Amino acid sequence: MPTRITESSQSPIDVIMTTNKEIVTSSGVLTSSKSDHNLIYLLLDLKVPRAKSSYVSIRSYKNYNPAKFLEDLQLVPFHMVYFFDDISDQVDVYNILFLDVFNEHALIRRIKTKAKPNPFVSPEIKQLMKTRDNCHKSAMKTNDKLHWNPYKFFKHEVKREICLAERIYVKSQIINSKGNTNTIWKVIDRCLPKKSSSLPQFNDSYENMANIFNKYFSSVGSLRALKADQLAKDQNWTLDSNAYETSNVSSPCEQFEFQPKSDIDVANVILNLPSNKAPGFGKVPARILQDSLLEGWKGVFS
Repeated sequence: MPTRITESSQSPIDVIMTTNKEIVTSSGVLTSSKSDHNLIYLLLDLKVPRAKSSYVSIRSYKNYNPAKFLEDLQLVPFHMVYFFDDISDQVDVYNILFLDVFNEHALIRRIKTKAKPNPFVSPEIKQLMKTRDNCHKSAMKTNDKLHWNPYKFFKHEVKREICLAERIYVKSQIINSKGNTNTIWKVIDRCLPKKSSSLPQFNDSYENMANIFNKYFSSVGSLRALKADQLAKDQNWTLDSNAYETSNVSSPCEQFEFQPKSDIDVANVILNLPSNKAPGFGKVPARILQDSLLEGWKGVFS
Protein backbone atom coordinates (compact mmCIF):
# COMPACT_ATOMS: atom_id res chain seq x y z
CA MET A 1 0.00 0.00 0.00
CA PRO A 2 1.24 3.55 -0.67
CA THR A 3 2.48 5.40 2.38
CA ARG A 4 2.84 8.87 0.83
CA ILE A 5 -0.12 10.17 -1.12
CA THR A 6 -0.25 13.62 -2.73
CA GLU A 7 -2.32 15.16 -5.48
CA SER A 8 0.09 13.92 -8.13
CA SER A 9 1.76 10.79 -6.74
CA GLN A 10 1.42 7.68 -4.58
CA SER A 11 4.64 6.08 -3.27
CA PRO A 12 5.36 3.20 -0.85
CA ILE A 13 8.47 4.87 0.61
CA ASP A 14 8.03 3.77 4.26
CA VAL A 15 8.65 0.10 5.04
CA ILE A 16 8.99 -2.27 8.00
CA MET A 17 11.35 -5.23 7.74
CA THR A 18 11.42 -8.34 9.90
CA THR A 19 13.41 -11.57 10.04
CA ASN A 20 10.67 -13.53 11.82
CA LYS A 21 7.36 -13.56 9.95
CA GLU A 22 5.87 -16.19 12.26
CA ILE A 23 5.24 -13.67 15.05
CA VAL A 24 3.58 -11.12 12.73
CA THR A 25 -0.20 -11.17 13.12
CA SER A 26 -1.14 -8.24 10.88
CA SER A 27 0.21 -5.10 9.22
CA GLY A 28 -1.11 -2.11 7.36
CA VAL A 29 -1.09 1.65 6.82
CA LEU A 30 -2.89 4.25 8.92
CA THR A 31 -3.71 7.60 7.36
CA SER A 32 -2.41 10.73 9.04
CA SER A 33 -3.69 14.25 8.46
CA LYS A 34 -0.73 15.86 10.21
CA SER A 35 1.84 14.74 7.65
CA ASP A 36 1.98 13.51 4.05
CA HIS A 37 3.68 10.35 5.34
CA ASN A 38 1.15 7.82 6.57
CA LEU A 39 1.85 5.67 9.60
CA ILE A 40 2.76 2.04 8.94
CA TYR A 41 2.23 -0.51 11.67
CA LEU A 42 3.01 -4.11 12.51
CA LEU A 43 1.31 -6.26 15.14
CA LEU A 44 3.47 -8.93 16.74
CA ASP A 45 2.36 -11.87 18.82
CA LEU A 46 4.52 -11.15 21.85
CA LYS A 47 3.95 -11.67 25.54
CA VAL A 48 4.85 -8.23 26.78
CA PRO A 49 4.30 -7.48 30.47
CA ARG A 50 1.77 -4.79 31.13
CA ALA A 51 3.30 -1.46 32.05
CA LYS A 52 3.09 -0.75 35.75
CA SER A 53 1.01 2.18 36.88
CA SER A 54 2.82 5.15 38.34
CA TYR A 55 1.94 6.17 41.89
CA VAL A 56 2.87 9.12 44.07
CA SER A 57 2.50 9.61 47.82
CA ILE A 58 0.61 12.65 49.10
CA ARG A 59 -0.71 13.75 52.46
CA SER A 60 -4.41 14.11 53.11
CA TYR A 61 -5.36 17.17 55.17
CA LYS A 62 -9.08 16.37 55.11
CA ASN A 63 -9.24 15.78 58.88
CA TYR A 64 -6.29 17.95 59.90
CA ASN A 65 -6.94 20.22 62.89
CA PRO A 66 -4.06 22.57 63.83
CA ALA A 67 -5.24 23.00 67.43
CA LYS A 68 -5.57 19.25 68.00
CA PHE A 69 -2.21 18.62 66.33
CA LEU A 70 -0.51 21.15 68.62
CA GLU A 71 -2.23 19.62 71.65
CA ASP A 72 -0.94 16.12 70.83
CA LEU A 73 2.50 17.46 69.97
CA GLN A 74 2.93 18.89 73.47
CA LEU A 75 2.59 15.35 74.90
CA VAL A 76 5.53 13.99 72.90
CA PRO A 77 8.66 13.24 75.02
CA PHE A 78 11.08 15.26 72.89
CA HIS A 79 13.58 15.20 75.79
CA MET A 80 14.53 11.73 74.54
CA VAL A 81 16.55 13.48 71.83
CA TYR A 82 19.20 14.41 74.43
CA PHE A 83 19.75 10.77 75.36
CA PHE A 84 22.02 10.58 72.30
CA ASP A 85 25.35 12.36 71.83
CA ASP A 86 25.63 12.15 68.05
CA ILE A 87 23.82 14.97 66.23
CA SER A 88 22.65 12.64 63.45
CA ASP A 89 21.04 10.30 66.00
CA GLN A 90 19.35 13.26 67.65
CA VAL A 91 17.87 14.38 64.32
CA ASP A 92 16.64 10.85 63.57
CA VAL A 93 14.95 10.53 66.96
CA TYR A 94 13.32 13.94 66.64
CA ASN A 95 12.00 13.10 63.16
CA ILE A 96 10.56 9.80 64.37
CA LEU A 97 8.78 11.43 67.33
CA PHE A 98 7.45 14.30 65.23
CA LEU A 99 6.29 12.20 62.28
CA ASP A 100 4.56 9.66 64.52
CA VAL A 101 2.18 12.40 65.65
CA PHE A 102 1.93 14.15 62.29
CA ASN A 103 1.10 10.94 60.45
CA GLU A 104 -1.94 10.45 62.68
CA HIS A 105 -3.32 13.89 61.78
CA ALA A 106 -2.40 13.91 58.08
CA LEU A 107 -2.39 10.44 56.58
CA ILE A 108 -0.13 9.57 53.63
CA ARG A 109 -2.03 8.23 50.61
CA ARG A 110 -0.78 6.62 47.42
CA ILE A 111 -2.60 7.81 44.31
CA LYS A 112 -2.25 6.81 40.69
CA THR A 113 -0.88 9.55 38.46
CA LYS A 114 -2.84 10.50 35.37
CA ALA A 115 -1.67 12.20 32.21
CA LYS A 116 -2.79 15.81 32.11
CA PRO A 117 -4.64 16.93 28.98
CA ASN A 118 -3.28 19.75 26.87
CA PRO A 119 -4.48 22.85 28.76
CA PHE A 120 -4.98 25.10 25.72
CA VAL A 121 -6.60 22.68 23.23
CA SER A 122 -10.26 23.69 23.51
CA PRO A 123 -13.30 21.72 22.29
CA GLU A 124 -13.46 24.07 19.31
CA ILE A 125 -9.89 23.16 18.31
CA LYS A 126 -10.68 19.45 18.73
CA GLN A 127 -13.66 19.86 16.42
CA LEU A 128 -11.43 21.66 13.91
CA MET A 129 -8.98 18.74 14.07
CA LYS A 130 -11.83 16.33 13.42
CA THR A 131 -12.90 18.32 10.34
CA ARG A 132 -9.29 18.35 9.11
CA ASP A 133 -9.04 14.56 9.50
CA ASN A 134 -12.30 13.98 7.65
CA CYS A 135 -11.16 16.19 4.76
CA HIS A 136 -7.88 14.28 4.61
CA LYS A 137 -9.66 10.93 4.42
CA SER A 138 -11.87 12.20 1.60
CA ALA A 139 -8.88 13.64 -0.28
CA MET A 140 -6.96 10.37 -0.08
CA LYS A 141 -10.02 8.41 -1.17
CA THR A 142 -11.00 10.55 -4.17
CA ASN A 143 -7.69 12.30 -5.01
CA ASP A 144 -9.77 15.33 -5.98
CA LYS A 145 -8.66 18.95 -5.56
CA LEU A 146 -12.09 19.76 -4.18
CA HIS A 147 -11.09 17.67 -1.16
CA TRP A 148 -7.34 18.41 -1.08
CA ASN A 149 -7.85 22.18 -0.90
CA PRO A 150 -10.19 22.08 2.14
CA TYR A 151 -7.77 19.69 3.87
CA LYS A 152 -4.85 22.09 3.36
CA PHE A 153 -6.97 24.98 4.59
CA PHE A 154 -8.07 23.22 7.79
CA LYS A 155 -4.53 21.90 8.37
CA HIS A 156 -3.19 25.46 8.47
CA GLU A 157 -6.17 26.60 10.54
CA VAL A 158 -5.45 23.98 13.21
CA LYS A 159 -1.82 25.09 13.46
CA ARG A 160 -2.84 28.76 13.66
CA GLU A 161 -5.50 28.18 16.31
CA ILE A 162 -3.15 26.07 18.46
CA CYS A 163 -0.43 28.74 18.34
CA LEU A 164 -2.96 31.45 19.23
CA ALA A 165 -4.47 29.40 22.07
CA GLU A 166 -1.01 28.62 23.47
CA ARG A 167 -0.05 32.30 23.40
CA ILE A 168 -3.25 33.29 25.24
CA TYR A 169 -2.73 30.50 27.79
CA VAL A 170 0.87 31.51 28.52
CA LYS A 171 -0.12 35.17 28.86
CA SER A 172 -2.89 34.26 31.32
CA GLN A 173 -0.41 32.18 33.35
CA ILE A 174 1.90 35.18 33.62
CA ILE A 175 -0.96 37.48 34.67
CA ASN A 176 -2.30 35.00 37.24
CA SER A 177 1.17 34.60 38.78
CA LYS A 178 0.66 38.02 40.44
CA GLY A 179 4.34 38.88 40.34
CA ASN A 180 5.60 35.57 41.76
CA THR A 181 9.01 35.28 40.09
CA ASN A 182 9.24 31.52 40.59
CA THR A 183 5.97 30.95 38.76
CA ILE A 184 6.87 33.41 35.99
CA TRP A 185 10.20 31.74 35.25
CA LYS A 186 8.60 28.28 35.26
CA VAL A 187 6.18 29.47 32.58
CA ILE A 188 9.00 31.03 30.56
CA ASP A 189 11.13 27.89 30.89
CA ARG A 190 8.30 25.76 29.44
CA CYS A 191 8.18 28.10 26.43
CA LEU A 192 11.89 27.85 25.67
CA PRO A 193 13.00 25.16 23.20
CA LYS A 194 14.34 22.03 24.88
CA LYS A 195 16.39 20.68 21.98
CA SER A 196 20.01 21.73 22.31
CA SER A 197 22.11 22.40 19.25
CA SER A 198 24.36 19.54 18.15
CA LEU A 199 27.92 19.59 19.34
CA PRO A 200 30.56 20.39 16.72
CA GLN A 201 32.58 17.58 15.19
CA PHE A 202 36.31 17.81 15.76
CA ASN A 203 39.47 15.76 15.45
CA ASP A 204 41.98 17.55 17.59
CA SER A 205 44.05 17.39 20.75
CA TYR A 206 42.55 16.84 24.18
CA GLU A 207 43.29 20.46 25.11
CA ASN A 208 41.36 21.83 22.14
CA MET A 209 38.52 19.39 22.83
CA ALA A 210 38.32 20.63 26.42
CA ASN A 211 38.30 24.25 25.25
CA ILE A 212 35.47 23.56 22.81
CA PHE A 213 33.40 21.86 25.51
CA ASN A 214 34.15 24.69 27.93
CA LYS A 215 33.07 27.31 25.38
CA TYR A 216 29.88 25.40 24.59
CA PHE A 217 28.72 24.89 28.20
CA SER A 218 29.76 28.37 29.35
CA SER A 219 27.51 29.89 26.67
CA VAL A 220 24.37 27.94 27.67
CA GLY A 221 23.29 30.46 30.32
CA SER A 222 23.78 33.53 28.12
CA LEU A 223 21.95 31.91 25.20
CA ARG A 224 18.95 31.02 27.37
CA ALA A 225 18.92 34.56 28.75
CA LEU A 226 18.84 35.98 25.21
CA LYS A 227 15.99 33.63 24.28
CA ALA A 228 14.09 34.65 27.40
CA ASP A 229 14.58 38.34 26.55
CA GLN A 230 13.35 37.77 23.01
CA LEU A 231 10.34 35.83 24.28
CA ALA A 232 9.52 38.65 26.70
CA LYS A 233 9.69 41.19 23.86
CA ASP A 234 7.50 39.07 21.60
CA GLN A 235 4.85 38.69 24.32
CA ASN A 236 5.18 42.28 25.60
CA TRP A 237 6.13 41.10 29.07
CA THR A 238 7.77 43.43 31.57
CA LEU A 239 10.47 41.76 33.65
CA ASP A 240 12.00 43.15 36.81
CA SER A 241 15.43 44.56 36.00
CA ASN A 242 16.65 43.60 39.48
CA ALA A 243 16.40 39.95 38.44
CA TYR A 244 19.46 40.42 36.23
CA GLU A 245 21.67 41.87 38.98
CA THR A 246 24.33 39.49 40.21
CA SER A 247 24.46 38.84 43.92
CA ASN A 248 27.57 39.29 45.99
CA VAL A 249 29.31 35.96 46.33
CA SER A 250 31.40 35.28 49.38
CA SER A 251 35.05 34.53 48.94
CA PRO A 252 35.75 30.77 48.61
CA CYS A 253 38.51 31.06 51.15
CA GLU A 254 36.13 32.04 53.94
CA GLN A 255 35.93 29.35 56.60
CA PHE A 256 32.47 27.97 57.38
CA GLU A 257 31.64 27.52 61.03
CA PHE A 258 28.44 26.60 62.87
CA GLN A 259 27.10 29.40 65.01
CA PRO A 260 24.85 28.82 68.04
CA LYS A 261 21.28 30.08 67.63
CA SER A 262 18.66 30.84 70.24
CA ASP A 263 15.12 29.43 70.37
CA ILE A 264 13.79 32.80 69.22
CA ASP A 265 16.05 32.70 66.15
CA VAL A 266 14.77 29.24 65.21
CA ALA A 267 11.14 30.24 65.76
CA ASN A 268 11.63 33.36 63.64
CA VAL A 269 13.04 31.28 60.77
CA ILE A 270 10.13 28.82 60.95
CA LEU A 271 7.49 31.56 60.98
CA ASN A 272 9.06 33.16 57.91
CA LEU A 273 9.38 30.01 55.83
CA PRO A 274 7.76 30.50 52.38
CA SER A 275 4.58 28.47 52.03
CA ASN A 276 5.23 27.70 48.33
CA LYS A 277 8.36 25.62 48.94
CA ALA A 278 8.26 21.86 48.41
CA PRO A 279 8.26 19.68 51.56
CA GLY A 280 11.19 17.43 52.37
CA PHE A 281 11.49 13.66 52.57
CA GLY A 282 9.00 13.46 55.44
CA LYS A 283 6.45 15.47 53.44
CA VAL A 284 6.13 18.10 56.15
CA PRO A 285 5.21 21.46 54.56
CA ALA A 286 6.18 24.80 56.03
CA ARG A 287 2.70 25.56 57.38
CA ILE A 288 2.80 22.40 59.52
CA LEU A 289 6.09 23.50 61.09
CA GLN A 290 4.49 26.88 61.79
CA ASP A 291 1.44 25.20 63.34
CA SER A 292 3.73 23.13 65.56
CA LEU A 293 5.14 26.22 67.28
CA LEU A 294 3.73 26.92 70.71
CA GLU A 295 1.33 29.84 70.97
CA GLY A 296 3.80 31.58 73.23
CA TRP A 297 6.41 31.72 70.48
CA LYS A 298 3.90 33.09 68.01
CA GLY A 299 3.07 35.88 70.41
CA VAL A 300 6.70 37.00 70.46
CA PHE A 301 6.53 37.99 66.78
CA SER A 302 2.94 39.22 66.61
